[in-house]
Amino acid sequence: EKAYEYGPGGFHPVHIGDVYSTVASTGLPRYKVIAKLGRGGSATIWLASDLLLQSCVALKFNAARFTGRSQEISVMRRLLSTNPQASGTQSIIRLLDSFQVEGPNGIHEVLVTEVVLGYNVLRFSSRELPPAQKVAAELATGLEYIHSCDIVHGG
Repeated sequence: EKAYEYGPGGFHPVHIGDVYSTVASTGLPRYKVIAKLGRGGSATIWLASDLLLQSCVALKFNAARFTGRSQEISVMRRLLSTNPQASGTQSIIRLLDSFQVEGPNGIHEVLVTEVVLGYNVLRFSSRELPPAQKVAAELATGLEYIHSCDIVHGG
C-alpha cells in the first residue's frame, strides 16, 4: 500500500500480533493477527487465530470511508440464512462475525470469515491444478445460489 492510503478515511494500521474484539461474556481477546493475506482497493485482509475456537479466520478491515456505506455484511448474512441447506452454500464464503474498530484513520468495519486460499497458477504445473471444468462448475453453482437469494453481483 501507499502511505497516503493510511490517512483519514483510509486503511486501519494492522500489525502482526495485534489482538481484536472481545468475547463479551468473558472479556477475553478474540482474534490475534498472524499474517497479511492481501489487500484490495477498499480493504486489507489478514490471517488471524480465533483464540476462543482455536481456529484460523480471515479478518477483512474495510477502509474507514466505507463504514456504514457498504451492504457487504447484510448481504453475507442473507446468503447464509436464505436457504442454508442448498448445495450452492458450499461455494459461498461464510461470515463468522463482524465488529468495528476505531483507529487513527476512523472507524473501520471488520468482517470475520473463513479462510479461503486461492491458487497461484504460476506455482503449479498443469497436472496439479484442478480441471477448469471443475472450477467453472463450482463458480456456476455459487452464482446460481446467489441469484436464488435475489442478490445481484457486480460493480
